[in-house]
Amino acid sequence: MASQSRRVYEIHVPVGKDAQELQEVISSILCPDPDHEPPCPVPWATAAVGTRINVGLYATEEEADRLLVEITTVAKGANVTLHHDVDPAGYQELIQQYEIEAGLR
Repeated sequence: MASQSRRVYEIHVPVGKDAQELQEVISSILCPDPDHEPPCPVPWATAAVGTRINVGLYATEEEADRLLVEITTVAKGANVTLHHDVDPAGYQELIQQYEIEAGLR
């Protein structure tokens, strides 16, 4: 299988009152085994921003699409969106994490 290049993506998940609970569920999708050996297959971060949860990913397009489907499933009908044109400056820690753990630095 050819290696796909990684880039920063954001998944936006609209939320109501249960933002923290949904954020925890999304975190468990992104990292089902929090005690695993590094690196995370897909470096990620979540943040509650107003009435949505932003999920930042440093991923291949295939990984981002797969996670979009999984997150949309648990968001129960919310209009979950995947954003491709994300400024990587806001997610430098994810890129650095991946590069360090992958032995690229």
